[in-house]
Amino acid sequence: PSVDYIMDWKQQGISAADLQAKVFTALRWIIDGLLPEGACLLAGKPKSKKSWLALAVAVAVAMTGKALSYYDVLGGDVLYLDLESNQRRMKSRLNALIGSSRWPNNLHIFTEWPRGHEGIAMLDAWMTTHPSTVLIVIDILQNFRPIRDPKGNPYDQDYEAVKMINEFAEKHRIAILIIHHTRKAKADDVFDEISGTTGLSGGVASMWVLGRSPDNS
Repeated sequence: PSVDYIMDWKQQGISAADLQAKVFTALRWIIDGLLPEGACLLAGKPKSKKSWLALAVAVAVAMTGKALSYYDVLGGDVLYLDLESNQRRMKSRLNALIGSSRWPNNLHIFTEWPRGHEGIAMLDAWMTTHPSTVLIVIDILQNFRPIRDPKGNPYDQDYEAVKMINEFAEKHRIAILIIHHTRKAKADDVFDEISGTTGLSGGVASMWVLGRSPDNS
């Protein structure tokens, strides 16, 4: 049987003249000039301190401090999905970052969370009960994305895995920092070092790559 798709195309587009007159709210920056609303891929080699960087950002946002001791932040609730670690290691890291000061009760840490669309549905429920959330950290993408279909198209699967996260972030006007790996091979363009297909970079709003400076510091 044939399927008829009925769409009023007039409702789907906009003229350039109408777009010129349309007023959008300003982009929200969770870290001033560095992390806008939407999904941001944070990639680096294993043991390159990606999680330390993400946690330092999470603490700065939760405590309305300075990210990287320099950048202004939009303070608010933070959800940290620590999906390849445990509470013992997280406590050790927070101890190193915050010390004996009072730890924030608006930084929420989960070591288990559903994957894929079920995970997004849980995040939707989270935003309903915690509407002051401005930052979510997914540590690590591999433990949040749907299980790969070995027969599927790798680009499409990468793109869809992060696109659903980016759409969720933009809908709620929050930032989601997604931690991921880089390849071993160096590239002329540092963003080409991100592991996986270009579907990952195509599906997010922004990207960070954590690497060593030329003097190896």
